Amino acid sequence: MTVRYGSYAKTLLAGVFGGGAGILGAIVAANSGQGAASSALAALGWFVAILCLLVVASTLVVVGRERYQRLTCANPFEVLNRARSEATLAAGRADVGLRLRYVVRRMFGSRGFAVGELVEVRPYDEIRATLDEAGRVEALPFMPEMRRFCGTRARIFRRVDKIYDYGGRKDLRRLDDTYLLIGLRCDGSAHGDCQAHCYLLWKSSWLKRVSGSGDDGKRARQSPGEPDAVDAGAKPLPAAGGSLRYRCQFTELVAASAPLSTMDYRQDLRPLLAGNVTLRAFGLALCTRIFNFVQRLRGGVGYPVMPPPGAVPKPEATLRRGDEVVVRAAADIVATLDGRLRNRGLYFDPEMTKYCGRPSVIKARVDRIIDDATGLMRTMKSPCLVLENVDYTGETLRFVAQHEHLFWRDLWLSPAKVQTDSVVGSEPAADRDVGS
Repeated sequence: MTVRYGSYAKTLLAGVFGGGAGILGAIVAANSGQGAASSALAALGWFVAILCLLVVASTLVVVGRERYQRLTCANPFEVLNRARSEATLAAGRADVGLRLRYVVRRMFGSRGFAVGELVEVRPYDEIRATLDEAGRVEALPFMPEMRRFCGTRARIFRRVDKIYDYGGRKDLRRLDDTYLLIGLRCDGSAHGDCQAHCYLLWKSSWLKRVSGSGDDGKRARQSPGEPDAVDAGAKPLPAAGGSLRYRCQFTELVAASAPLSTMDYRQDLRPLLAGNVTLRAFGLALCTRIFNFVQRLRGGVGYPVMPPPGAVPKPEATLRRGDEVVVRAAADIVATLDGRLRNRGLYFDPEMTKYCGRPSVIKARVDRIIDDATGLMRTMKSPCLVLENVDYTGETLRFVAQHEHLFWRDLWLSPAKVQTDSVVGSEPAADRDVGS
C-alpha cells in the first residue's frame, strides 16, 4: 500500500471509529436520565457522529474519483459537469437543472441572464452609450477586440461572480453582473498581439435577450466608426526602459471588483445557483474540499498528490498547432521541474496532473502575453503551448469562472502515437507565473 492510500485509510478508520463513538455516546447520554445535561451531551454526540460520517463519505468519494481518473484518464469533475460544457451549451441542450432554473427565474422576474441562454451583443452605438469617458462600465473596459462581436448571437457560458487576482494578492474578488459567452475570446489584436486568448467579460448592459431559438453566431453589419474612448483606453502607455504598459480587462480586474472575504460562503453557492456547475459536480468538489481540509488538519496526504520523480524525460520535441498529443505521466513531468515546481520559469500547477494521460490537440503556441499585474508585455524565452478543450475548471478555487488556458511545455506532452502511462495526483495550487 502506498503512502497515499495509507494516509487515506487512516482518515477513513478515524472517521468510522469517531462516528461510532459519537453515536454510542449520544445513546448513552440520552438514556442516562440527567435532564438538560444529558440532552446536551446527546446532541454533542450526534453532532460529532455526523461530522465523522461526513469525513468517511468524503474519503470514499476521493478514493472513488482517484480510481476513476486512473482508469479513464478523465477528470471526474469535468465528467460530472459535462452538461455545462461549451459543446453541450452551444448545442442548445439544457438538462433538467437548467430548465428548472429557467422556470424559477421567470417566476421571480429575474433580470439577469441564465447559463445556456441565447443572447445578442448589442450594436456598438448602444454599448458606447453605457460607457464612461474611459470606455468602461464599473471600471471594466469594453475593448476594441470586442467590437467585431457586436450583433453576434451566442449563448451564456458562465455567470462570473468572482475573479482570481493572478497578478496581485492571489485572492478571490467579487464581480457583479458579468458573463462569459461561449467561444468569445480575445485575439489580442489591439494589445500588442497578446497570445493569452483570455475569455472576454461582458456586462449585462452590453447584451440583450433573443426571443425564440434564433441562430447562434448570427452577426449584423457593424460600422467601424471613428476612434473613441475605447480605442484611447487600449492605447499602451510608456513605461520604464522604453517598454509599453497595456491596459485590458485583465489588468483592470482588481479595479473592477471588490474584496471578498474567505468566510463568505455565498461565493460557493452562487455558481451552483447560477448554473455554472451541476449539483453532482458541486457535491464532488465539496467532498474533495472537506477531505483535503481534514487531511491538512492531521498532516495527512491530500488530493490530488504530486507523485515522486520518474524516469529522465526524453529530449524536448517541437510540437506545432494541430498536432495530436497526449499529456505525459505526472512522474515524468515532475522529473522536469525544479524545487518550486517550475520548468524554465513556467509553473506546473499540480491541478494539471488531472489531465495526465489525456489526449488532446495543440491549439496554439504562446510566446508573448500581457502581465496582469504590471500591464507589460512578457516575451517568453521558451514558448509554451495551449491545448484544445483544456482550461482551468475552477474546482479548487471555489468555482471561479474565468476558464483561462493552462500553459504546457513541449516536454510535458508526447505525440499521440507515443503512449504514456497516466499517473494521478497533486495538491491544488493557484498561480499564473509566466515562464521567462
